[in-house]
Amino acid sequence: MDTKTCLIGEQKTQIISLEESLLRKSKEQDYKRCCSIYFNTFLWEINAKPLDPNRQENFDYEELFLGFHAPEPAKFLKKLRSSKLFDINSINLVNIKEKNKDIINFVDHSTPNVVYHLSISFTYSVKICNSRFLKSVIRLSSKATKSAIFQCFKLNACQLKRLITACRHVQTLFIEYCKLSVPSVPDFSRALNHSKIQKLSLKGSGQLQYSRWRSNLVEFKNLIQGLASSSDLRLSLRTIDIWCCQIDENDAQEIFAKNQLEMVEILIGV
Repeated sequence: MDTKTCLIGEQKTQIISLEESLLRKSKEQDYKRCCSIYFNTFLWEINAKPLDPNRQENFDYEELFLGFHAPEPAKFLKKLRSSKLFDINSINLVNIKEKNKDIINFVDHSTPNVVYHLSISFTYSVKICNSRFLKSVIRLSSKATKSAIFQCFKLNACQLKRLITACRHVQTLFIEYCKLSVPSVPDFSRALNHSKIQKLSLKGSGQLQYSRWRSNLVEFKNLIQGLASSSDLRLSLRTIDIWCCQIDENDAQEIFAKNQLEMVEILIGV
């Protein structure tokens, strides 16, 4: 190898090293800024640390919990503005208001590049997920790597397809206590290519106050048939939870068998 080639190689190494150093400093600054804003808002330390690939374990209790039944979380988001939240183990947004501009701004501009576990919930009552907010939720969902939880959403078939598709890379997906409208069979044949979903929970979504699957079993059939149209999902899916969905166990087993999902474990109960 000639001298010129060696020099070029050394220069590239130095540039990469400099870029990595600047990136580390930027992440440290994001973390310190966020901690400062959080403490000034809540008057206690944030219960989370930045994700570190060299750590043996990132603990489940390390999460950013924002319950919007109180005023502090909204104040925190307003102060955070366009500052970037550090890569984090878990984000839990509870009792959200989809028309709140601070929440949308946070989801669009301040969320981390990576979050292991994501949870978003309209607490206690089902809310229509408007297109503007759903777009933001889908953008955030693409950053979750292990699990995603959505509760008390009201979704039509198109919205449901977009949400599931955005989460196809997570291992566990929870769409619980949601009102789902699936009047026809959705086509997931290509949408769920490279699916990694091993567990899908629809817990509570079939209840009377939600999707009414006991008297509207055809919509549950449509959903399962649509999901089964993805060969990749059929390979990845191991468990489906339809607890509290008011579906007869024999009916569930028959539906799954007809859609080549007989090897999937069904968690079922009243």
